[in-house]
Amino acid sequence: MQDNKNVLKGLVCSLLHLKEKEINSIDIRNPIILGEQIDSKTFILDLKILLNDKELVNIEMQITNYLDWPDRSIGYLSREFDQLNRGSAYSNVLPVHQIGILNFTLFPECPEFYATNKIMNVRNHHIYSDKFTLSVLDLTQIHIAIWSTLMRA
Repeated sequence: MQDNKNVLKGLVCSLLHLKEKEINSIDIRNPIILGEQIDSKTFILDLKILLNDKELVNIEMQITNYLDWPDRSIGYLSREFDQLNRGSAYSNVLPVHQIGILNFTLFPECPEFYATNKIMNVRNHHIYSDKFTLSVLDLTQIHIAIWSTLMRA
């Protein structure tokens, strides 16, 4: 994806429900350099993108279920959200999106092909902030996506 911005743009449009014309710029902020060794336990994102110079998108792919994805994805998202320097206004925080592409079902009792989560009031469902979004694409549930597409046709 880092070699072909059209593929990256198409993926981001699909995952964030955007039209291609809504993306003016897409910049990879963590290019992967082949052969580098990562020898410490840190948060390493598969893909960190600055979208239209005004929001951050993290895309992480996970094949194995280590039973820690909710905490791990919140960790990734929180680190990106904490982007202010001392003295900066909180209103300047860029919105962040964490997108996990998983090869396992995160919540077997509630399977979904693609889910988007935000912080919200549990009583009245009011969204607390649009600047903090967690999404999960479950590749093992593609049949749900195909079924819903067929039902709309």
